Amino acid sequence: MIGLIYKTQPYQDTNKLLYVYSNRGKITLVARGSQRLSSELRMVSQYLTLIEFYDNGKNMQPLREVKLLNSYDFLKTDFFKAKHAAVMLEALDKVRDQNLNHEAVLNELRIALLSDNLKESSLSFLIKLISEAGFRPNLTPKEKDVIGFNIRNSSLVYKGEPITLDLELRETIILVKLLNLDTEKVEAMSPKDDATLRKFIKKYYDYHINVNLKNI
Repeated sequence: MIGLIYKTQPYQDTNKLLYVYSNRGKITLVARGSQRLSSELRMVSQYLTLIEFYDNGKNMQPLREVKLLNSYDFLKTDFFKAKHAAVMLEALDKVRDQNLNHEAVLNELRIALLSDNLKESSLSFLIKLISEAGFRPNLTPKEKDVIGFNIRNSSLVYKGEPITLDLELRETIILVKLLNLDTEKVEAMSPKDDATLRKFIKKYYDYHINVNLKNI
């Protein structure tokens, strides 16, 4: 089984709990002795690490037959890249995973983490994740005169409607691209657009699933 460690927690004296997102969803692995400096499991039981491991089918199980696939050191050593990665893992931790296509979500996450435009790819991942969870924004126009998007209704706003705009038209077009384009094809954004979309996604998560993304 392949999975990415999205959170870790000390457990008893020398053990560690690894919260892993895998092809079958969230699994908790017990890495026994991994807090010891001499432990062979020390390197493979770190936050933001992709591993392959033996899966016995249980939601909590000991870490066995583990292999390091990617330590993402190039992200961990860069403050801004680490922050963009952290918000994706935070969302994974907080979003309920019952309705998710786990294989697709994990694949999107792996692509986003390796993207040259990590800042934009992280936003693309966030909007795709909440869509997978059942709260996909309705971005299909039914009329020509679209002027923006409203969070409360999770839908486009049209000219003449007395509805508050949470995104203007140009920013709504960017949202459409973030949701529908392949992650690796998402284009770089200006600092202003980036700030606007981050604020929007934070509010969207908070309103629709009561999740506060602290790292965004």
